[in-house]
Order: sequence, then C-alpha cells, then structure tokens
Amino acid sequence: MTAHRLANRTIIWQGVKAVLAILVVVLYSRMMGAAGRGHLSIWLMNIQLFMLVLEWMVGSTLPNFMIQYGVKRTLRFSIIVSVGVSAIWMALHSCWIWINKGALPLTELSLVFGGGTLILLLSVVNVVLGFYQFKGLVEKRNQLQISIELLKLLLLLAVLAFIAKIIVVGPLQGLGLLGLIWIAPPVLSTESVSWVLVFSLVIAVLVSIFLNRKLWWIELRNDAISENGLDSENCGDSENSGEVTLPEEKLGKVNSENLGLKAFSFLESNRWILPRKAFSDGFWSQAGHLVYFAITRAPLWALNMWSADKSIIGVLANVWLMWDTLMVIANSYGVVIHSMALQPSSENIRGVLGQFIRKSFVRSLLVCLVVSVIPDDVFSSIFGWEFSNMNRYFILIVPTILLSAICSPIAHWLHANNRFFELFRIYLSAVIVYVSFIVFGLFFPGIVYCIKLNVKGFIEELFSNRSFYSSDLVVVNWEVVALFPAFFCMFLLLLRSLRRTE
Repeated sequence: MTAHRLANRTIIWQGVKAVLAILVVVLYSRMMGAAGRGHLSIWLMNIQLFMLVLEWMVGSTLPNFMIQYGVKRTLRFSIIVSVGVSAIWMALHSCWIWINKGALPLTELSLVFGGGTLILLLSVVNVVLGFYQFKGLVEKRNQLQISIELLKLLLLLAVLAFIAKIIVVGPLQGLGLLGLIWIAPPVLSTESVSWVLVFSLVIAVLVSIFLNRKLWWIELRNDAISENGLDSENCGDSENSGEVTLPEEKLGKVNSENLGLKAFSFLESNRWILPRKAFSDGFWSQAGHLVYFAITRAPLWALNMWSADKSIIGVLANVWLMWDTLMVIANSYGVVIHSMALQPSSENIRGVLGQFIRKSFVRSLLVCLVVSVIPDDVFSSIFGWEFSNMNRYFILIVPTILLSAICSPIAHWLHANNRFFELFRIYLSAVIVYVSFIVFGLFFPGIVYCIKLNVKGFIEELFSNRSFYSSDLVVVNWEVVALFPAFFCMFLLLLRSLRRTE
C-alpha cells in the first residue's frame, strides 16, 4: 500500500473515530450542562498532566524503545512506571481533597481511584499503540482507537438507559432513553463518566491484544531468545572457573575506584530498567509534548483563572474538541510519515512529506470553511442552549488550526528522527511568544482593544451575508487571539528546521 493511500485510509479511520468522539461529547454535554462539562474538563486536564509526566517514559517514544531495546524489556519497564505514576496520582489527589475538605467523601474517593485506574489504562493503551507503530501496522492502531470511542458511546448510552429506567416518579415518569436525551436533564456526574471511560478502555485493550496475540507472542519469544543468548555469551566458562566474565563492551572500563561506573553498568544491564539514553530521549520528547500541551491549553487555563463564569470552560472545551477533531487530517498524515521514517521504505520520504504538508493544509482549510458557516442554532440544538456561541470561538481559532495543520506532519517527521530537543526549543519559543502577547495586553489595553475591534469587524464583514448571524454575539478574547502569533512562530521555526536538513 502506497503512503498516499495509507494516509487517505488513515484519515477515514480517524474521521470515524472523531465522529464517535463527538457523539460521546454531545451526550455528556447535554446531560451535564456547561458547568458540569467544565468540571469534567478540568478533571480530565489534571489526568492529562499526569499522563504527560508518565509519557516521558511510556509515550510516543515507545516505538523507538522497542526498536532499540526490544518489546519485552520495554514492556517490563512500562509496567513499573505506570503503576508508580498511578499510585502517585491517587496519593496526591487524596491528600489534596483531605486538606481542603477534611475528609474523603465517597464521590471524591471514586474520582481518586477512577483517575488512577484511568492513568494506568491509558498507559496500557500507549504501549499497545506503540507496538502497532513499531510493527508499522497503522490500521490496527486506528482500529483500536475507534473501538475505544465506540465502547465509550455504547457504555454511555447503557448508563443513560439505566437512568431512564429507574426514573419512575415525578414529571419524568416513564421517560425513555431518547426522551431523556431530548429533554437533557442534568443526570450525569463526573464520576459516572469517568468509570465509563475506564471500562471502555479495559474492554478495547483486552480484545485488541487477544485478536493480535500471535504478533505479541512472536516478538516476546524472539526477545526471550535474544536475552538467553546474551546471557550464555556473558557467562563464559563458568563451570570451570566459578566466575562470571562479562564482555568489555557491556561493562566499559570499570575499576575498583570508580563505583559510579559500576552502578551505571548495573543499570545498563538490568532487564527491568532502560538505559540512561532512553531516559534522555524520552525526557526531551515528552518535554516537547508538555510544552505543546501548555500552548494549546493556555487560553483555557487563563480564562478559568480570570473568569467568574466557570461555564465558559465547558463551552471552550467543546470548541477545543472541534479543533482536535479537525486535526485528525493533519495527524493522519503525521502518523503515516512517522511510521515511514521508522520502517525501511522505497519511497522518497522527504518528497512525500512535502506533499503531505500541502494536502494537510488544503483539506483542513476546506473543512474549516464548512464548519465556520454552520448556524448557531445547530450547536445549541446539538450540545444544549448554553453552547450557542461555540461558532464564535471556533471562527477565532481557524487561523491557528490551519497553522497547526501545516506544523503536524513536520513535527512528526522530526520526532521520528529523534530530534526531540529541537522540537522542545521550537515549542518553547511559541510559548514565550504567547506569554509576551498576554503581558503586552496587560500593559497596553488600548492597543489590544483596537486589535480586538478590527478582528470583530473582519468577522462581521466576512459573514455579513448570513441572515442568522448577529454581530452583537461576536466574542473576541485576547487570550484566544494571541494563539495565532505563537503558532505562526512555531510554523516558521519548524520550516527552518526542515529546510536546514535538505
């Protein structure tokens, strides 16, 4: 299968996954309201922060680790780290609740263990996805992601059906599943949604591993043979001498005065611990992801701190979901180019990368134009009346979405070539630009006000022919507008890095 055909198929797979994810968000947005959706978003952002720490060692570098150190050793290490980070989450979250409330209510305790379990399961998903990426099986990777989203939807519908069944008194007596969704009373809680996520991950991962058990067995068996062969070489003539002789290339130059090198040699040869180089690569790789996460979520954090109306977080969370959904186009190209860079390929990868960048931009532009002209009534009908201004926020971030669509294939290519520190510096530069614009807005509010008026005027002029459009509802937030120069800086730096290696 050619790279272009694989990319197109990946877009279809990711598109189906995005549709399922949107249906899930629609359900719990309607059944939680904007404030409840906002609370769930903050909880999930806390989970993401811990996952970013965990993915330093169990994340996107797993395919690279499996190539260098084998699947079996990578799997052992992933188990230890995942259990450790999950335990840290539960301990810190429990202490935080105890300090603030003086007790651990049952609902809060459910969120503590639910979050810890979710972190552990997301780590398992990372390992399985990394294994498929390592084997070049992009479609199996896509199938697992789709199965997770489908199970979320089905389990969420099952929970709502159960709730509709037990409503037997009051004005909602006899209300069925469809009636419950249509009327949309606030019946879902963060706890119920969190456990839906947990069970969907458990089922999807177990089924995926079972269906592909032969692939796992072959890799684990080959790694076991390699380890046993290495042990027999290292042992030398142990029957005669009673001593173990390790090859010089494994131990390095060790002497009795250098205990540090002895400890280092032990760490290098320990099957449950990856070498120091793996930590270095994983750190810089995940540092880049952490900074990128910060720049994309910065407006949410800023408005959450400065806005008295917390329901705005729920609205923005759905707008950012639209951004993430549209990014399936760019990320599909990125995943394919990443996989091509890891596998021997007869195609010109650099030429394919250039074509992917252009296609990613054009297709993302077309989709953004289509979404931008959707009437507000559509959003309020789908998500609920509190989400009627989603279209305004989406229009503001369209330029940022297009820049991120161009950047994604380049970033994936750099990541596949282990240029982690370079990516980190680029993302950090974008964060510095964003913070600089925010500080500029604090010191020069008059200039910022003029910029916001011009942006508002441009949107009004652009959509003046829409009879359903009301210019009074245009919302221009400086925290959102400042994303554009930050991502433009990111685009220029990524393009320079790409051209420097030509």
